[in-house]
Amino acid sequence: MNHDDHSLARWLGETLFFDVEEGTRDDDAAGHILEEVYRRRDAENLRRVQHRRRRRWGTIAGITVVAASSAAAAIYLNDQPTRPESGATCRASVDVDADAIAIAAGVDPIAGCRQLWASDRFESTDGIVPPLAACISANGGIDVFPGDEGVCETLGLAPANPDLSAENEAIIALQDRLIMEINAAECRPVVDVVVTAEQILSESGLDGWRVVIEPGAENGICGKASLNSSTRAVTINEF
Repeated sequence: MNHDDHSLARWLGETLFFDVEEGTRDDDAAGHILEEVYRRRDAENLRRVQHRRRRRWGTIAGITVVAASSAAAAIYLNDQPTRPESGATCRASVDVDADAIAIAAGVDPIAGCRQLWASDRFESTDGIVPPLAACISANGGIDVFPGDEGVCETLGLAPANPDLSAENEAIIALQDRLIMEINAAECRPVVDVVVTAEQILSESGLDGWRVVIEPGAENGICGKASLNSSTRAVTINEF
Protein backbone atom coordinates (compact mmCIF):
# COMPACT_ATOMS: atom_id res chain seq x y z
CA MET A 1 0.00 0.00 0.00
CA ASN A 2 1.16 3.59 -0.61
CA HIS A 3 1.36 6.30 2.07
CA ASP A 4 -2.26 7.37 1.59
CA ASP A 5 -3.43 3.77 1.88
CA HIS A 6 -1.52 3.31 5.13
CA SER A 7 -3.08 6.50 6.48
CA LEU A 8 -6.55 5.37 5.48
CA ALA A 9 -5.95 1.93 7.01
CA ARG A 10 -4.98 3.61 10.29
CA TRP A 11 -8.08 5.81 10.08
CA LEU A 12 -10.24 2.71 9.54
CA GLY A 13 -8.76 1.12 12.63
CA GLU A 14 -9.25 4.20 14.78
CA THR A 15 -12.63 5.36 13.52
CA LEU A 16 -14.66 2.50 12.06
CA PHE A 17 -13.56 -0.03 14.68
CA PHE A 18 -13.92 2.32 17.66
CA ASP A 19 -16.05 -0.19 19.60
CA VAL A 20 -13.01 -2.23 20.60
CA GLU A 21 -11.88 -0.29 23.68
CA GLU A 22 -8.61 -0.39 25.55
CA GLY A 23 -7.23 -2.82 22.96
CA THR A 24 -4.18 -3.03 20.76
CA ARG A 25 -5.11 -1.81 17.31
CA ASP A 26 -3.56 -3.61 14.37
CA ASP A 27 -2.79 -1.31 11.43
CA ASP A 28 -1.83 -4.28 9.23
CA ALA A 29 -5.21 -5.87 9.87
CA ALA A 30 -6.95 -2.61 9.04
CA GLY A 31 -4.87 -2.61 5.86
CA HIS A 32 -6.23 -6.01 4.93
CA ILE A 33 -9.75 -4.67 5.39
CA LEU A 34 -8.85 -1.72 3.16
CA GLU A 35 -7.52 -4.03 0.46
CA GLU A 36 -10.74 -6.03 0.61
CA VAL A 37 -12.72 -2.80 0.29
CA TYR A 38 -10.78 -1.87 -2.84
CA ARG A 39 -11.33 -5.32 -4.32
CA ARG A 40 -15.07 -5.12 -3.80
CA ARG A 41 -15.49 -1.46 -4.70
CA ASP A 42 -16.98 -1.77 -8.18
CA ALA A 43 -20.76 -1.67 -8.64
CA GLU A 44 -21.24 -5.34 -9.44
CA ASN A 45 -19.42 -6.49 -6.33
CA LEU A 46 -21.38 -3.99 -4.25
CA ARG A 47 -24.64 -5.41 -5.56
CA ARG A 48 -23.53 -8.93 -4.68
CA VAL A 49 -22.45 -7.92 -1.21
CA GLN A 50 -25.79 -6.26 -0.48
CA HIS A 51 -27.67 -9.27 -1.80
CA ARG A 52 -25.58 -11.60 0.34
CA ARG A 53 -26.18 -9.43 3.40
CA ARG A 54 -29.92 -9.81 2.98
CA ARG A 55 -29.68 -13.60 2.78
CA ARG A 56 -27.15 -14.37 5.47
CA TRP A 57 -24.38 -12.89 7.61
CA GLY A 58 -21.74 -13.11 4.89
CA THR A 59 -18.39 -14.78 4.28
CA ILE A 60 -15.42 -14.95 6.60
CA ALA A 61 -13.34 -11.74 6.80
CA GLY A 62 -12.04 -10.18 9.98
CA ILE A 63 -9.36 -8.27 11.80
CA THR A 64 -7.36 -9.50 14.78
CA VAL A 65 -7.52 -7.39 17.91
CA VAL A 66 -6.61 -8.28 21.49
CA ALA A 67 -9.33 -6.52 23.43
CA ALA A 68 -11.04 -5.94 26.74
CA SER A 69 -14.80 -5.72 26.95
CA SER A 70 -16.58 -2.39 27.33
CA ALA A 71 -18.20 -1.52 30.63
CA ALA A 72 -21.01 0.32 28.89
CA ALA A 73 -24.50 -0.96 29.48
CA ALA A 74 -26.41 -2.56 26.62
CA ILE A 75 -30.11 -2.60 25.89
CA TYR A 76 -31.24 -6.08 24.92
CA LEU A 77 -34.07 -6.28 22.42
CA ASN A 78 -35.18 -9.63 21.00
CA ASP A 79 -31.65 -10.99 21.45
CA GLN A 80 -30.41 -8.69 18.69
CA PRO A 81 -27.17 -6.69 18.92
CA THR A 82 -27.81 -3.00 19.44
CA ARG A 83 -24.53 -2.20 17.67
CA PRO A 84 -24.54 -4.62 14.70
CA GLU A 85 -21.97 -2.53 12.86
CA SER A 86 -19.39 -3.37 15.54
CA GLY A 87 -19.34 -7.01 14.45
CA ALA A 88 -18.44 -9.75 16.90
CA THR A 89 -15.53 -10.93 19.03
CA CYS A 90 -14.42 -14.50 19.52
CA ARG A 91 -13.30 -14.88 23.14
CA ALA A 92 -10.54 -17.26 24.19
CA SER A 93 -12.30 -18.35 27.39
CA VAL A 94 -15.53 -17.94 29.35
CA ASP A 95 -14.65 -14.48 30.59
CA VAL A 96 -15.97 -11.15 29.31
CA ASP A 97 -12.43 -9.75 29.64
CA ALA A 98 -10.70 -12.65 27.89
CA ASP A 99 -8.42 -11.99 24.91
CA ALA A 100 -10.42 -11.87 21.71
CA ILE A 101 -10.22 -11.87 17.95
CA ALA A 102 -12.60 -9.43 16.32
CA ILE A 103 -14.83 -10.55 13.45
CA ALA A 104 -16.08 -8.01 10.92
CA ALA A 105 -19.71 -6.91 10.85
CA GLY A 106 -21.91 -9.13 8.71
CA VAL A 107 -19.93 -12.30 9.33
CA ASP A 108 -21.75 -15.24 10.93
CA PRO A 109 -20.25 -15.02 14.44
CA ILE A 110 -20.35 -18.76 15.19
CA ALA A 111 -18.93 -19.77 11.80
CA GLY A 112 -16.27 -17.08 11.99
CA CYS A 113 -15.24 -18.05 15.49
CA ARG A 114 -15.24 -21.75 14.61
CA GLN A 115 -12.80 -21.08 11.78
CA LEU A 116 -10.51 -19.16 14.11
CA TRP A 117 -10.45 -22.01 16.62
CA ALA A 118 -9.86 -24.56 13.85
CA SER A 119 -6.97 -22.46 12.57
CA ASP A 120 -5.36 -22.59 16.04
CA ARG A 121 -5.52 -18.83 16.44
CA PHE A 122 -5.74 -19.14 20.21
CA GLU A 123 -2.85 -20.45 22.31
CA SER A 124 -2.70 -24.17 23.09
CA THR A 125 -5.89 -25.08 21.22
CA ASP A 126 -4.29 -27.55 18.78
CA GLY A 127 -7.06 -26.80 16.29
CA ILE A 128 -9.73 -28.27 18.58
CA VAL A 129 -13.05 -26.47 18.15
CA PRO A 130 -15.14 -26.37 21.34
CA PRO A 131 -18.90 -25.84 21.46
CA LEU A 132 -19.55 -22.13 20.91
CA ALA A 133 -22.22 -19.79 22.24
CA ALA A 134 -23.03 -16.30 20.94
CA CYS A 135 -24.10 -13.68 23.49
CA ILE A 136 -25.02 -10.00 23.33
CA SER A 137 -21.96 -8.19 24.67
CA ALA A 138 -21.98 -5.30 27.10
CA ASN A 139 -21.30 -2.83 24.29
CA GLY A 140 -24.22 -4.07 22.21
CA GLY A 141 -22.22 -6.24 19.83
CA ILE A 142 -21.79 -10.02 19.94
CA ASP A 143 -19.28 -12.03 21.95
CA VAL A 144 -18.74 -15.71 21.15
CA PHE A 145 -17.52 -17.88 24.03
CA PRO A 146 -16.41 -21.50 24.22
CA GLY A 147 -19.21 -23.41 25.90
CA ASP A 148 -22.85 -24.42 25.63
CA GLU A 149 -26.00 -22.29 25.61
CA GLY A 150 -25.80 -21.75 29.36
CA VAL A 151 -22.63 -19.66 29.03
CA CYS A 152 -24.52 -16.44 28.32
CA GLU A 153 -26.67 -16.78 31.43
CA THR A 154 -23.60 -17.62 33.51
CA LEU A 155 -21.97 -14.38 32.38
CA GLY A 156 -25.14 -12.34 32.87
CA LEU A 157 -25.58 -11.81 29.13
CA ALA A 158 -28.48 -12.39 26.77
CA PRO A 159 -28.07 -15.09 24.10
CA ALA A 160 -27.70 -13.69 20.60
CA ASN A 161 -30.20 -14.57 17.90
CA PRO A 162 -28.29 -16.32 15.08
CA ASP A 163 -30.24 -14.32 12.48
CA LEU A 164 -30.07 -10.56 12.18
CA SER A 165 -33.29 -8.57 12.17
CA ALA A 166 -34.23 -6.75 8.97
CA GLU A 167 -33.23 -3.45 10.57
CA ASN A 168 -29.82 -4.74 11.62
CA GLU A 169 -29.23 -6.16 8.15
CA ALA A 170 -30.07 -2.71 6.77
CA ILE A 171 -27.57 -1.11 9.18
CA ILE A 172 -24.78 -3.41 8.00
CA ALA A 173 -25.72 -2.80 4.36
CA LEU A 174 -25.58 0.94 5.10
CA GLN A 175 -22.11 0.56 6.58
CA ASP A 176 -21.00 -1.44 3.51
CA ARG A 177 -22.05 1.38 1.22
CA LEU A 178 -20.46 4.09 3.34
CA ILE A 179 -17.16 2.21 3.34
CA MET A 180 -17.18 1.44 -0.38
CA GLU A 181 -18.67 4.63 -1.80
CA ILE A 182 -17.07 7.14 0.57
CA ASN A 183 -14.21 5.75 2.63
CA ALA A 184 -12.60 3.71 -0.15
CA ALA A 185 -13.17 6.40 -2.76
CA GLU A 186 -10.85 9.28 -3.55
CA CYS A 187 -10.92 12.21 -1.15
CA ARG A 188 -13.71 14.74 -1.58
CA PRO A 189 -14.61 17.83 0.45
CA VAL A 190 -16.70 17.20 3.55
CA VAL A 191 -19.64 19.17 2.13
CA ASP A 192 -19.74 16.89 -0.92
CA VAL A 193 -19.43 13.74 1.16
CA VAL A 194 -22.39 14.87 3.26
CA VAL A 195 -24.55 14.94 0.12
CA THR A 196 -23.46 11.41 -0.82
CA ALA A 197 -24.02 10.13 2.71
CA GLU A 198 -27.50 11.61 2.84
CA GLN A 199 -28.37 9.95 -0.46
CA ILE A 200 -27.06 6.57 0.75
CA LEU A 201 -28.97 6.95 4.01
CA SER A 202 -32.20 7.87 2.21
CA GLU A 203 -31.92 4.65 0.17
CA SER A 204 -31.23 2.47 3.22
CA GLY A 205 -34.85 2.23 4.37
CA LEU A 206 -33.83 3.16 7.93
CA ASP A 207 -36.01 5.64 9.81
CA GLY A 208 -34.90 8.17 12.39
CA TRP A 209 -31.30 8.36 11.20
CA ARG A 210 -29.37 11.52 10.33
CA VAL A 211 -26.09 12.65 8.84
CA VAL A 212 -23.98 14.92 11.05
CA ILE A 213 -20.64 16.65 10.58
CA GLU A 214 -17.99 16.26 13.25
CA PRO A 215 -17.50 19.70 14.88
CA GLY A 216 -14.60 21.48 13.21
CA ALA A 217 -14.69 19.35 10.08
CA GLU A 218 -17.09 21.54 8.13
CA ASN A 219 -14.44 22.90 5.75
CA GLY A 220 -12.43 19.68 5.50
CA ILE A 221 -11.03 18.71 2.12
CA CYS A 222 -11.20 14.95 2.70
CA GLY A 223 -14.38 13.68 4.31
CA LYS A 224 -14.91 10.10 5.52
CA ALA A 225 -17.90 8.48 7.22
CA SER A 226 -18.46 6.45 10.37
CA LEU A 227 -21.67 4.92 11.66
CA ASN A 228 -23.11 4.67 15.16
CA SER A 229 -26.41 2.86 15.55
CA SER A 230 -26.70 3.84 19.23
CA THR A 231 -27.13 7.46 18.20
CA ARG A 232 -28.65 6.53 14.83
CA ALA A 233 -26.17 8.81 13.11
CA VAL A 234 -23.73 8.78 10.22
CA THR A 235 -20.90 11.11 11.15
CA ILE A 236 -18.72 12.79 8.55
CA ASN A 237 -15.15 13.31 9.77
CA GLU A 238 -12.19 15.06 8.21
CA PHE A 239 -9.49 12.57 7.26
